[in-house]
Amino acid sequence: MKNVIVYNQLGTKHHGASRWDMEGLFRYLRAQIDNSLRLGWKADDIVVGTNFEFEYNGVTAHRLTRVCEWSGFHNFWYGALDLLDQGVIQNHHFWLHDHDSWQLSPLEFPGFKGDIAGVEYGGTSEWNCGSVYFNPGCKETLQYIVDTLEHNKEADVSSDEVIIGFLRRYAPNRDRFVSINSRWNIGLTHSEYRLGGATKPYQVLSFKPDESGIYARLNQKNLLYLIDPEFQTILDKHFIK
Repeated sequence: MKNVIVYNQLGTKHHGASRWDMEGLFRYLRAQIDNSLRLGWKADDIVVGTNFEFEYNGVTAHRLTRVCEWSGFHNFWYGALDLLDQGVIQNHHFWLHDHDSWQLSPLEFPGFKGDIAGVEYGGTSEWNCGSVYFNPGCKETLQYIVDTLEHNKEADVSSDEVIIGFLRRYAPNRDRFVSINSRWNIGLTHSEYRLGGATKPYQVLSFKPDESGIYARLNQKNLLYLIDPEFQTILDKHFIK
């Protein structure tokens, strides 16, 4: 099993690109690696894919060449396909997630029939695509996603989640997309549904530790208690200036 983060710095601000300067992004990646190591991952199984150099605590970024220059969000999918083509994550189950999606407990990979699994927001049937899971043999479906994104550059959509939602409803391979329990992706958006429907152990919580007032928001949403003291120590190490 592989723990995969993809992030490319782009020359556009479209679809969430260029939100972080390099040092701000490095703080996230370093904190992710420290948190993953404390939860039992080996450094070799933590895969960071980027279009820039990065190395920390035994993890060296894999240089990505399949870069979506026009959308920040879409690089999530392009990068995963690139890492498959490079053989880095071939023949493995892998968890693909944003750099602000944090593991809370030792990861139990979800069992599902299909190629890709995600969590619905709850207030809508769309997936939150910040944390998704792939079975081995998923390349054809991932290629289909990237081809669809590439062929719809001019589509006026707010994010990749809209395209993924369309594929889940209408694509000929829609049965390869499977919704799973929200414990694998809890977050602030529609938290009442995602936390309320989650079974234990809770696996992933998405939030930005450097966002002003974030801990008050987490507390208001009844999510703050999910951050254990050891995880909080890691966050303090990297985000308290």
